[in-house]
Amino acid sequence: SDLVKSIMANPPTATTLIGLATDSAVVMLEGMHRCCAFTLLAQEGKTISADISIALADFSGRAIPVSGQKTSPAA
Repeated sequence: SDLVKSIMANPPTATTLIGLATDSAVVMLEGMHRCCAFTLLAQEGKTISADISIALADFSGRAIPVSGQKTSPAA
């Protein structure tokens, strides 16, 4: 995406990501484009110097509800 390309061209020097730690993975809720950009830069062998924080909540033992659909739970 253009946003990911923009982040790759000018990575942040500090950022906070937000995610849930499930039984099988970490699911990003905020910062998905930044994560994609960081991953692609790493695959290209490039490094970045950044202060990256991750706010991670334990969500083990529970299913992540599907959102944005007619059957999604009401907020």
